[in-house]
Amino acid sequence: MGIDLADHGAEFDLTADVPGFERDDIDLRLADTTVHITAEHGEAETEEREEFSIKSERERRSLSRSVRLPESVDADAVEATYKNGVLTVMLPKIEPSEVDGQMIDIKADRVRCRSSARLAPERRPTDHSTHVDVLPWSYLGDPRVRDRVRLQVGRSPTER
Repeated sequence: MGIDLADHGAEFDLTADVPGFERDDIDLRLADTTVHITAEHGEAETEEREEFSIKSERERRSLSRSVRLPESVDADAVEATYKNGVLTVMLPKIEPSEVDGQMIDIKADRVRCRSSARLAPERRPTDHSTHVDVLPWSYLGDPRVRDRVRLQVGRSPTER
């Protein structure tokens, strides 16, 4: 089944070659942004032909094809026609909204640090050379905090 998909700005135009099928043999479905086309000859015809035929080279045929559209379309406004073995489907696009989706609040990530100077003596680190107060990265952009950190490097927590 050969398919052409054209973008005409306000709508997509899908053309599919489905020769040898009747309009009622074709199933056309739209799921999200995917168009599904299935065409199948009925079994009753095949069984009847086999009963009386001496030789049958034309078998039951079925075709199936799915096409993903690059944008969302208005499912209620889709129109399709079938003539001379060619299926034509007009798929009007949905106008994109200015703001897609739902607004989500972003909460500040605050890291709570306790200076070892405020800890009870038994909980203070004993090796002062390895002790470093932890600050969130967002604080390091503030020049006042950056200068304070620069001044305190190399000092023990009790000197700070």
